Amino acid sequence: MLAPIYKGRSAEEILNDRIYFDSVGYFYRAMSWIDYYHRHRTFTAMIYACTDARLGIEHLLFEELVLLADPALPDNFYKKCTRETNKFLKLIKTLNPDHEKLNLFSKALIELEPDAPPLIFWDLSEMSKYWGKYSHYLHWFGSQDRTTGEQSWVEEAAKEISGITEKIWMKMASGNRGVMPVSGMTPETQAIWEDFKNAKINYSDIRPRLQY
Repeated sequence: MLAPIYKGRSAEEILNDRIYFDSVGYFYRAMSWIDYYHRHRTFTAMIYACTDARLGIEHLLFEELVLLADPALPDNFYKKCTRETNKFLKLIKTLNPDHEKLNLFSKALIELEPDAPPLIFWDLSEMSKYWGKYSHYLHWFGSQDRTTGEQSWVEEAAKEISGITEKIWMKMASGNRGVMPVSGMTPETQAIWEDFKNAKINYSDIRPRLQY
């Protein structure tokens, strides 16, 4: 992904920019708010960053759900997503219990193509943990004299929010998300996938089998 420049933007530019309301768009705006905070030291910008970043994670998890639903996301699961955003991991495991192995298998497939773009893979449990950290700042987190009125607390909070968001943003900008759907595999590839899924072969065995 060609990462857009988020630095040096005014509050009006951040609010009025015509961005997509997807995971990348929300994290782009979150990074813009964090940069705004570091330039103006207005903690409200960090609250805005948490709001956008948490929505970004929810969209990211939904995008993973759609990507891993083979071949399509059933309507009843989609309706659950809009009502129970904190249960994405359970839905993903229900639709595709082998999603982590499928990510690894897709990585082995893409590595056979020398000019293929780099793929990125998300640790969904880690994303859920980060969602909780953002949520901490979107609820009542304590009285002003012990939080936003204390410079040390503000600095520590800003450090935590910035660190998590920058880590996610850098990964987003490092490649593209993709996975090989089982329904799209050739019979030969699907047989190798079944062996890997069922622990009959290791990850190091996938490429030789695919090249055979």
